[in-house]
Amino acid sequence: ELLANSLKEDLSHFYYNLDWTEQANEADSADADGSWLVLADSAVAPAISAELAGKGQKVVTVSHGAAFSVSGLNATVRPDVADDFKQLLAHDLWKSIPACAGVVHMWSLDGSKVADPSPAELDAANKVGTHSALLLSQALSEWDATPRVWLVTRGTQAAPGDEGGLAYAQSPLFGFGKVLALERPKMQCVRIDLGLTPGPM
Repeated sequence: ELLANSLKEDLSHFYYNLDWTEQANEADSADADGSWLVLADSAVAPAISAELAGKGQKVVTVSHGAAFSVSGLNATVRPDVADDFKQLLAHDLWKSIPACAGVVHMWSLDGSKVADPSPAELDAANKVGTHSALLLSQALSEWDATPRVWLVTRGTQAAPGDEGGLAYAQSPLFGFGKVLALERPKMQCVRIDLGLTPGPM
C-alpha cells in the first residue's frame, strides 16, 4: 500500500524542461579579413556565401560528388573519402587568399527532412552529414589554419511553433557537433539548427 501511494505522488517538479531564450548575436567574425570554406547545400548556402562575399570575404564553395576536383574557388569532394578533404586543404588555392577564418558545413540541409526516414535515407544522410563532418574535422586538425567550425542542420531540435516532427536523419550531426566541441576545443564548434519552416536569412 505504501508503494502504491508513492507511485501516485506527483513527480513532475523533478523533471527538467527545455526552454529557448532569445539571445543577442555574437560579434560577427566575418567582419575581419579572411576566407571561408562552405560545404554548400542548394538552398541556404548561396545566400550565406553572397553575404560573406559582400563583406569582402573569399568563399571556397565545396559540393559533394563522385570525384575530387578544384576549379578556382569551387571544389567537389567525395563525402566519404578522407584523402579528398586532405587534398582540398593542401591545395594551392589557399596560397592566393587570406587564411581561412571559418568552415560552414551545410550539406545535411539537402538531406531527408522526414520524421520517419527509411534505412536508405539514413545511410545517405550519414554519408554527407556526420561521416563527412568527421573526415573534415580530422583533416582540419592537421591543417596550419585554425578556423572556427559551424555545423548546420534543420529541424533536429524541437522549438516552440514547430510542427511536422523532427528531422531525425540530421540529428547525429547535431550530436557530433557537441562531441567535436569537447574533443577539439580549438575549432570552437558552433551548432546551428534551423527551423523546419524556412524563413528569411
